[in-house]
Amino acid sequence: MDRLSRHLPLIQSILRASCAVEQKGFFDALIRRIDDHFLTMEKTTVAGAKKNTNGIKGEFFEVVCLLLMRNDAFPDLEVEEAYLLSDMTAEMRQECGLGKQDNGIDMVVRDRGGKLSAVQCKYRKKPNKSSFINPHTGKRQWARWGVTFMDLMTFQGLCRLNKPKGGWLHYIVMTNSPGNPYKKAGKGKKDYALLRKDFKAIPKDKWLSTFGMDGKRLGSTPSVAVEEESEDLPNIDDMREKRLARFG
Repeated sequence: MDRLSRHLPLIQSILRASCAVEQKGFFDALIRRIDDHFLTMEKTTVAGAKKNTNGIKGEFFEVVCLLLMRNDAFPDLEVEEAYLLSDMTAEMRQECGLGKQDNGIDMVVRDRGGKLSAVQCKYRKKPNKSSFINPHTGKRQWARWGVTFMDLMTFQGLCRLNKPKGGWLHYIVMTNSPGNPYKKAGKGKKDYALLRKDFKAIPKDKWLSTFGMDGKRLGSTPSVAVEEESEDLPNIDDMREKRLARFG
């Protein structure tokens, strides 16, 4: 089963559970439900499986970003095609200057002018508290919610080492967190960030149509009909209530 088929049912379930939320709080409602789902998964998996859970969450967010790119959710980029690295053929990888191994670039997009951009998708769980007391210093500090300086430097370095003939048009970082990663690093001509505010700006109707909630086809994938809430899909609200009852 490919990544899209594996993660689409959960994405649709979370969208259905959030439909009643108005536009202003819609994306934040999605993030809360995603965090709750994977927190429950961590607590119900065997010890030591947290790393694998984080990997699944990363794949999940990559699929979200892929379909948003394919369905023109960020019109300024004028995306014509978008592919996850894992789905690219050997010829496509060669065209982009990429090897066989995962090199930190999650996705490649081609704009309507034929120019290529490298994309990295970074999902970050929202901290439970905005600040905390550092046990080593005894001082209060703000909880970090965003892409770190080192994350950004690593991605940019990989883009410079692995690139198509003529180079990348953009180095695009997609993250659900609000912090601008270029605030500390400085923004170059190729740097492009899609942050929480950009995801929040996507209309609710666009979210629903992108993920097949209106019965439209998803690119080259089979159409997904709108269904009533299925017992086979997790009920996010029930999961959250059970977790709160158990852990307070």
